[in-house]
Amino acid sequence: MRPVNTDLSTQFAKFAGREVKAVEKIQNVKIGDTTYPMHEVRLDKDCPAVAELAAAVKEAGFHLRLWTPGMMGTMDYRLDRLNVNVAKAPDGKYRIGSSFTLG
Repeated sequence: MRPVNTDLSTQFAKFAGREVKAVEKIQNVKIGDTTYPMHEVRLDKDCPAVAELAAAVKEAGFHLRLWTPGMMGTMDYRLDRLNVNVAKAPDGKYRIGSSFTLG
């Protein structure tokens, strides 16, 4: 069942800018003769901000997909999935972005 309120900016704005706990890992990957730094960001699923956002998204009838820098994901489009970007802010902390999109 699709939610009635699809004004996502209003519905989830209270989460924008909230700090999330994240662990950064950089490892070197060799492809052929070249070594590339591989940047990985893992979010702490027990982080209160992530848990509260996940609960609100579920209550609204969506599935949550959190995008972190360098993350790869499927290209399928789902009207029941809320995409939320998490990025490193100028203060060095990872924060929930202000864009909430379906897909």
